[in-house]
Amino acid sequence: MREGRLLLGLIGHPIAHSAAPAMMEAAAEAAGLRAHYQLIEVAGADAGELARLLDGVRRLGFAGVNITFPYKEAVVPLLDALAPGAAALAAVNLVKVEADGRLTGHNTDATGFLWAIGQGLADAVRAGPALLLGAGGAGRAIGWALVQAGVPELRIFDADARRAAALAALLPRARAS
Repeated sequence: MREGRLLLGLIGHPIAHSAAPAMMEAAAEAAGLRAHYQLIEVAGADAGELARLLDGVRRLGFAGVNITFPYKEAVVPLLDALAPGAAALAAVNLVKVEADGRLTGHNTDATGFLWAIGQGLADAVRAGPALLLGAGGAGRAIGWALVQAGVPELRIFDADARRAAALAALLPRARAS
């Protein structure tokens, strides 16, 4: 194994049930790395509290953290930089701590979904309309990925009709249902 230990984490709520620590630590080991993956469960954090959490991530030596419900969109304005996909989606599920301490937001929900489409679903995606249930952080990423993959029409439904309409306005060939 390589020297040193990666400090990684997950910020969200509720996450006590998450299998992420075991999965991430096993993945690191398989890659020849040592890692500790810390659950950081925080309910009801406002922008100030999220900013303090992210500053703690930077100061405590984390290599990065995953972001999940309900903070994928809320962290966006608190970061130093956004990768293009995260900027386009206005949603982040991965924050990387750069060598200079800057925090860069990424969205691997979209790239992961695009990879899955490429594993045999590309023709099905382009064959007809798709229905997206949910326009939150992961839903935004999947909607973007479906459009990138060539879906001819995307219908978006969310319990919050305004949220569905807002996402439809961002994506070509999309409409709220």
